[in-house]
Amino acid sequence: MNQYPAANPYAAPQAPVGTPAYGPGAGGVQGVSAYVDGKALVAANGSMLPAMCMKCGQQPTHWRQQAYQYTPPWAFFVLGWIGLLIFSKRSSFQVPLCEEHRATWKTWNLIAGVSWIPGVLFWILGAMLAGSDVGAALLLIGTLLFFVGLFTALILRSRRIVTATRIDKVQTWLRGVHPVVLQSVASQGAPAYAAVQPPYPGYPG
Repeated sequence: MNQYPAANPYAAPQAPVGTPAYGPGAGGVQGVSAYVDGKALVAANGSMLPAMCMKCGQQPTHWRQQAYQYTPPWAFFVLGWIGLLIFSKRSSFQVPLCEEHRATWKTWNLIAGVSWIPGVLFWILGAMLAGSDVGAALLLIGTLLFFVGLFTALILRSRRIVTATRIDKVQTWLRGVHPVVLQSVASQGAPAYAAVQPPYPGYPG
């Protein structure tokens, strides 16, 4: 159920919008191919997003080029790797972010990228002591550290960035978008999908 109903047209604005003529999606949410579904922002694949930081709703300073991939949970269990290849869907957006949340996004990417290293170090030590009880224990600890560290980092990262929880041939469901942004989009109704926008020069990821 949509918890962000369309706003009363006679009421004062409830959320800030982007500054006109400022980067991709200039002018707030006008012309944006998006609507709200529960706590998700649903956007046409490759379309422009509202010119608001997706994590706080403030004026964005950067547009991060972000590729997403979604595979139904059942695909691997039904057809294995073939299922992943057949049923995976991809999309890409330029995600507007303020300086603070751009830095947060990069930090958590780094944390997720190195979270597996402690486990590998224990594997190496275990291999060096192969054949002993200590070596076997180190290999077991390394396995636990590898998976626990990686999955913990990915879960924590998903709460601090914008993730895709579903992708089909037309649109992407984005989670982690700030309620201010959702309210701004909902107040404009659900516009018809516009043509996919080309990349925006001058706004690298």
